[in-house]
Amino acid sequence: MSEEISQSFYKLREFMFEQVYLPQDSSDAGNAAKSIIKLLFHFFQNNPNQIPENYLSISENPINAISDYISGMTDHYAIRTAEKIEPGISKPLILQAV
Repeated sequence: MSEEISQSFYKLREFMFEQVYLPQDSSDAGNAAKSIIKLLFHFFQNNPNQIPENYLSISENPINAISDYISGMTDHYAIRTAEKIEPGISKPLILQAV
């Protein structure tokens, strides 16, 4: 591989990590989204009977099952579920949309 191509790959990799893989949203909406994910994770960790059986049967590790279940949720479903657990948690998201 030529030096020019090697440098281009390195720059692309650096860009992807800085702009795509690692950026964190510190806005009110971003913080609310993080809070919702944490709430859901802790809720399902403490209430594994609330996780659909198909997620538990696929994974031997309950933490993986929880992660798979949450990551498969749509935004709206995750928000509705979190609101049932802790009403008002999504308020910053709703205000952001207005």
